Amino acid sequence: MTKIASFDIFDTTLMRKCGDAGNIFHILAYSLFPDDEQMQDAFYTWRIKAERSCIRKGITNPCIDDIYGTCPFPSPTDIMSKEKDIESKNLTVNKHILDTIVKRRSEGYTVMFISDMYLDGEFLRNILKREGCINDDETVFVSCEHDARKDTGKLFEVVREKFAPEEWIHYGDNIISDYHIAKKSKIKAVLYKSRHTSTEDNIRRLGHNTKGKWKFDTIAGLLHCLNTTGTGMPPIQKIAVNHVAPAYVSYAIWAIRQARRRDIKRLYFLSRDSYILKEITANMEVADIESKFLFVSRKALLPAFLHISDKESFLSILDSNTAKGKDTEYLLSLFNTSTKEMKAVYGIDIPAKRINTTKEENDLIDKIYGTDFIKDFRRNTINDYNMVMNYFQQEGLTDHTKSAMIDVGWFGTTRAMINTLLRHAGHTDIPFFYYGVRTDVLSPEYGDYFSFTGSPNAGTMNAVHLLEQYFSAAPYPSTAAYACKNGIIRPKFKTTSKSTNRIIAAENVNGCQLLTKNINYFDMLTDEQLLLLAQVSSETLLYAKDATIDYSPLTMAEPTDKLPFVVRYNAKQAMDYLIKGEIVSALDNISATITFGKTLRRPLILMHRISHAINIRTSKILKSIK
Repeated sequence: MTKIASFDIFDTTLMRKCGDAGNIFHILAYSLFPDDEQMQDAFYTWRIKAERSCIRKGITNPCIDDIYGTCPFPSPTDIMSKEKDIESKNLTVNKHILDTIVKRRSEGYTVMFISDMYLDGEFLRNILKREGCINDDETVFVSCEHDARKDTGKLFEVVREKFAPEEWIHYGDNIISDYHIAKKSKIKAVLYKSRHTSTEDNIRRLGHNTKGKWKFDTIAGLLHCLNTTGTGMPPIQKIAVNHVAPAYVSYAIWAIRQARRRDIKRLYFLSRDSYILKEITANMEVADIESKFLFVSRKALLPAFLHISDKESFLSILDSNTAKGKDTEYLLSLFNTSTKEMKAVYGIDIPAKRINTTKEENDLIDKIYGTDFIKDFRRNTINDYNMVMNYFQQEGLTDHTKSAMIDVGWFGTTRAMINTLLRHAGHTDIPFFYYGVRTDVLSPEYGDYFSFTGSPNAGTMNAVHLLEQYFSAAPYPSTAAYACKNGIIRPKFKTTSKSTNRIIAAENVNGCQLLTKNINYFDMLTDEQLLLLAQVSSETLLYAKDATIDYSPLTMAEPTDKLPFVVRYNAKQAMDYLIKGEIVSALDNISATITFGKTLRRPLILMHRISHAINIRTSKILKSIK
């Protein structure tokens, strides 16, 4: 008894990393004429019509040689070879279908592959073999070699005549040829469909009605391929692949382009936030630019910076460039002192517990910088200053190599500190590349900067939290200070970071590596397209728009300064969120989705917004009455 299990090839057994078949022609056109969009359009238009042109001439099932026999462009044989090479590199096995192939084979079915295609059977066999799909004794049936197609039923007839199967099951993704025509041909048909994620759909929409639509289709196709072929992909990896990687790979490519345009020879990736960006560029083969990791933080740089600071530079690193609105004890803690110590040691009385007026600000600043306190402070921090400057020298910041810093954002305090220290020692500024900046970012007075997104996505602190706490998770804590051992200066780390940061960081890096293996897709995007891709990838996660994503891994991230990052609400938190309208976590959209589920979350988030608005209004009324 002959039993057949036949499998459609394209979009069933094999997936195209670039998505739609037409994107192969777009990629080919781009590779042939990278700097000439008009020629790209002309080639694509010819190639998309070429198969139909052959059919009109009487070649009902043309092969690729027939198609390129009508090619009006120079060196058609070379172009045809290049197309086959691009097709080959874009094809990868669908592991879900591969499991079915192995299962049917073990059940005694004769496995074969059937396709309506202009590529020859030997070419397809080699790819199927490379991907582990076909055995040497198994057959490939292609329409162009048998002058018969699935969508007419004739190719199924060719197979039936050769094998005379008593039982036949066929798998394919085309509802007409692989399902209805197969059933009409007395074949048991199984329709294969792979679901698209909301992220993929959102990326496709970016290019709607634009010439660059195919580029976004290609990126969406790559994500679809990774999501489909990566059977059993854990939730934490899905978040990395669909959200972290598109955003940060796009930023890394933009930063490298900016560096090359400015003849930058060395890039410093600032800890901790730029750890993942350093790992991305390590997979991009950036041979013309040296990459180094720089262990810095505001806390580690602060004593050295304050050692050389004056009133103006001190105020520059404070939020909004002012001491107003800040607690006095906090401001004094930056100088490692307190109101009690200032009174006891220097006889300086600072009555204001909180700086609310310009007069109070001037009084505090004068008492810090206009008394003996600052002399003692500078004497006590000379070692901190020397340690930082020696670390800068050790890492090459002072060797005159044209360099730039890679950071995530937002206000520019680190830029101000580093460049102020360099200037003080007689060295030149180093420019910064940022993912995003605040609207009140420190000006180029403190060193040039270039921002990928401008202000943060959607201009919200939620976006800042998402990027800092999750996207930029690193396998080590923040740098707290420096120590010298055997003549080498090394960072000293805080000890409070969650160990889960290592897990998040590792998965984020793995997700980015999957995309950087196909970096050519991203290289085709313009700077503006890279930005759009980064924004939609991060915002789809930020606003919990993707119903196919399990958001629970975000509960692993470190809390912000004031709130947990993402939580599954307990009973009290749920009531505070719904009834009182309180902000319970940094990303309440995601916390609500995890807690209430994807069906209930929409009405309950709306309920929270109403409660929140009512409570704000009530608070204002009560304040006005008082």
